Formats: sequence, C-alpha cells, structure tokens
Amino acid sequence: MELLFITLIIDTFRGWGGENLSDRVSSVISLKVDILTLRKIEVLVRQGYFKNRSEVIRAAIRAKLMKEKLGKVINN
Repeated sequence: MELLFITLIIDTFRGWGGENLSDRVSSVISLKVDILTLRKIEVLVRQGYFKNRSEVIRAAIRAKLMKEKLGKVINN
C-alpha cells in the first residue's frame, strides 16, 4: 500500500475551552494517508465541499473528537 505524506496547519487554542479567539494559534501536523483516502479527500475538494485538503482533514478531526466526547457523555 502506497502512503503519501501530507502536512497541514491546524488552528488550535492556548486554553482548552477555546472561547477566546485571541488565544488562537496554529500547529503544523504531518501525517501519512493511503492513496485511496487521498483520492476521496480530493473528490470532496473538487466537488466544492471544502476549499482544500487541509480543511477536509481538520473537519474530520473535529468530527472524530466530537464523536469521542459525545460517546463519553452518553456512557457516563
């Protein structure tokens, strides 16, 4: 399986709550994705759902984190 390297900038917040936008900072993250996943990401961009690949990955990370957080709330 061929893996490709992707580097993206993630906007984060200094405080965990993230309420204050002035505390916004960016982090650079590098990751490997297989070619099939990359093609799926590029289709989403081409179809206009996202501006670029980084935006797709940021949305996926946010969705995963929210799902995990919701799961913990439901299970507690």
